[in-house]
Amino acid sequence: MRYNKQPISITEQIAILKSRGMVFDNEQEALSVLENISYFRLAGYWRTMEQDSTQHLFRAGSKFTEVVNRYQFDSELKTLVFAAIQKIEISVRTRIIHHFSMAHGAFWFLDAALADDIDLFHANLDFLRTELDRSHDEFITEHFRKYDEPDMPPAWKTLEVASF
Repeated sequence: MRYNKQPISITEQIAILKSRGMVFDNEQEALSVLENISYFRLAGYWRTMEQDSTQHLFRAGSKFTEVVNRYQFDSELKTLVFAAIQKIEISVRTRIIHHFSMAHGAFWFLDAALADDIDLFHANLDFLRTELDRSHDEFITEHFRKYDEPDMPPAWKTLEVASF
């Protein structure tokens, strides 16, 4: 089946939601919300309000303000969780870098003898090279301006730009 739906205005989006039973306390405010948060991003927050998921009809009393509240709660929760995860990631990364560097030297991650799976070892090196190529961090660009051997910076630089 070919997709043939055309874009609709935010006013039309509100009209569709109203026709399906969504209650709006303040349509002007809803218009402002939908100008900044897309219809389909918010859709995930009103799905549980639907009594019919095929025709997308809402249960009585389903309010747009509740959808926005759910979205805002989720957004704030994600921000808090991300901040906590970031602290944990930085700590784990720092400990890994320090432990293995002290035990095996600055370039331990280039030593295939330390790997249990040689294919995974090579895949990880390719990943690290990609991360380094994408990096615009000053300490990485400065390193490559200054050094050319080995072909990657030491663990404490390389692993700082790698995504965990």
